Amino acid sequence: MLMSDYLDEDVAKNMPDAYAAEIRHTQMMPLTRLEALIHVTIDTQLLSLIAAKLKQIVVPAVYSHLIRSRQINDKIVEMQVAKKSMVASSKLLQHSRELRYE
Repeated sequence: MLMSDYLDEDVAKNMPDAYAAEIRHTQMMPLTRLEALIHVTIDTQLLSLIAAKLKQIVVPAVYSHLIRSRQINDKIVEMQVAKKSMVASSKLLQHSRELRYE
């Protein structure tokens, strides 16, 4: 499959090369063409290059449940710590009130 087929528009043969050329900084690839390039080359490394600039990573969807599970577990731990802190503050406040009335 060609980018032209994927986009249903003409893409000159030299355009992907122009986008890739480091010396042509003025040649910016539209997002639709980047998507087409990734689709026809089946190269998700292109996504990883963009993600890395944002300090992110690209992970195959098959692993998304593992990542989501870890995020949920991390949030549970965070909330448990917050709850313990709140309970401790509440006990301290209650103790200080009891001292005032003695």
